[in-house]
Amino acid sequence: MTIQALIGCEEHLIHANDKAVSAAVAYVEQHLTIGRHKENGKSRVERTGNLIIAKYHHETARPTEVAAPDQHLYVHALLMNLTQPTDDSWVALSNEQIFKLLQMTDSIYQAELERNVRTLGYAPRHEKSHIELAHISREQIEFFSKRNAGITAELSARGTSRKGAPHALHQGITLAHRQAKTRELSRTELHRQWREVASAIEMQFDQVWEQTEIQPAQTFG
Repeated sequence: MTIQALIGCEEHLIHANDKAVSAAVAYVEQHLTIGRHKENGKSRVERTGNLIIAKYHHETARPTEVAAPDQHLYVHALLMNLTQPTDDSWVALSNEQIFKLLQMTDSIYQAELERNVRTLGYAPRHEKSHIELAHISREQIEFFSKRNAGITAELSARGTSRKGAPHALHQGITLAHRQAKTRELSRTELHRQWREVASAIEMQFDQVWEQTEIQPAQTFG
């Protein structure tokens, strides 16, 4: 989806992803938010249904040693350790339920994202724990995943794989490939480079509707 959104200049897909994130966070806020505070010397918890949330929109992966950052559309949702019970005070979060139900929250995000993508007229493809757009092949996606390719290659050189490697080894190699983010290239320059690469591997963004055999939605609500 990232490739179509950022290289294919499909702003509706960015909005679709933002709405899916908002739906998942809203579930956490409405159903899993519990405040914790002291009352007469005893700990007390109360379901509050409100959070302070900061969302940060990102469009690039980390660069590699030999290449500029690939495109990567994602959102960080930062939850402050504060919530407001019925007495209008501010208390700390009791976050056990939030962590316990992380998979459910992710399922809500994925389901909402798929609904939004279908509303826009795209055909989704399920890949492991996420969805992709059916008209963009795995090979094309991997071409724009240079950091992951470097990690996979190093694991392979050590006689293992992502699935088979011990956690410590996998984490160590991943961190070793974690280059600092850079602002040396403007968004315009990055987009130009991405389009050139997409053109070189003959990606056809203007033919998406014919490939999916679904007509695009005119609006996104």
